[in-house]
Amino acid sequence: MDKIIESSCLLIAVIATPSFAEEPDKFSVPNGIQTVIKNRCLDCHSGESAEADVRLDQLASLNLENRLDLFNRVQEQLFLERMPPDEAEPLSANQRTVLREWVSRELNAHHASKLEDKLQQPEYGNYVDHDKLFSGDY
Repeated sequence: MDKIIESSCLLIAVIATPSFAEEPDKFSVPNGIQTVIKNRCLDCHSGESAEADVRLDQLASLNLENRLDLFNRVQEQLFLERMPPDEAEPLSANQRTVLREWVSRELNAHHASKLEDKLQQPEYGNYVDHDKLFSGDY
């Protein structure tokens, strides 16, 4: 009887151990993305004095929850074309597309994107870039 209880306790301990149940967060920034971030974002978004408390120099060290929260902020800024600011050199169309697609993939992999829900709110629902609206492209 003692052997059965011992075996049962061991089985429960193995099943309840988190390391067996959870896969560690495997995150890395692809080289092309690293280059864009390094050349275009880190002047303002690195170190202790990072603007708007957005640090892009420590992405790999953030836990999943904090990284997804940051990516949601980044996704919104890129979608609404608020970054880089007007006084800075704009991202090329390719750089913007690459960053937006990468951030979107990262968020969607965890079902964490909040942009679609946000755009359904009245203050965002009618968002149209004024310059694009009157450019004749639409």
